[in-house]
Amino acid sequence: MISLKDTPYYERGDFLSKKIERDLKEIINRQNLATVLNPEEHISVYRENLKSLDLLRQDLLEMERLSTRASRISPLSTWRMIILIIAFLGLLSVLFFFIWHTKLTEVAQAPEGPTKKEPSRRVVEAESREVKEEKKADIEEIKKRLSEPPEV
Repeated sequence: MISLKDTPYYERGDFLSKKIERDLKEIINRQNLATVLNPEEHISVYRENLKSLDLLRQDLLEMERLSTRASRISPLSTWRMIILIIAFLGLLSVLFFFIWHTKLTEVAQAPEGPTKKEPSRRVVEAESREVKEEKKADIEEIKKRLSEPPEV
């Protein structure tokens, strides 16, 4: 009932809570009286109590629905939340744009030539070609010597 106070659902909630209390007291009284009854009447009272409990469950569900309706967030605060989220995402996008822009200008201003410490790829390829050519010359010289008749 506290959650329904100062809402348009207060009267309905008050009525339902009083009805639930009254029905529960009736069920308890019938259960107490059923102990002195014969078995057939006891079963009859039990079935009536089950029906009353089903009605009580429905009333409790209605109370729960009323309390959820009363605690809803206003549309104004919902829109404020949406606008705050969009503003945050916009600021984040602007921040990423400026970071990207500064990195792009750094890359554009960087020298295009190779650094002093790293040899260029062409120099490395030329050195490896020289080594291969030297090996070829050695192999051809060996073949010539093998094909020549030995000198006596």
